[in-house]
Amino acid sequence: MFANAWHWVDPAIAIPKTRAVLSAGGHLVLIWHALVPAGPVAADIDSVYAQHQLHAAQPAPSRPDTSALEEAGFSVSTDSFFVETMWDTGAWLDQQFTVSTHAVLHTAAAQQLRSDLFDAIGPAGLAITEQTHVVTARQ
Repeated sequence: MFANAWHWVDPAIAIPKTRAVLSAGGHLVLIWHALVPAGPVAADIDSVYAQHQLHAAQPAPSRPDTSALEEAGFSVSTDSFFVETMWDTGAWLDQQFTVSTHAVLHTAAAQQLRSDLFDAIGPAGLAITEQTHVVTARQ
């Protein structure tokens, strides 16, 4: 199982190794989960990231690319789940700053980005679409 990590491996290497360790009929499960701002505040957040010349912390694939797995002979199924939730501004910002694109920022840049994002969102929190995509590849 890979959870939010498959993008870190080279499929040309990982797929043959996966095939070698799976038993006949074994499954590889890939999971992506992202928190995507919803509603009018999403454009404000995008604007802040553009001003800082950054991308949002967690772009979510609309449909995971399964072509390499299919070409390797896996039988693939994909499921996606979407849940609308409300997040406290501080909690959402705390989560965003655990992502590598944010964690590597110099302290002053990170503080300014966090402040600008808080100003764009406001203290009331924000609507989030929690997206989970699950790919099951059966050998």
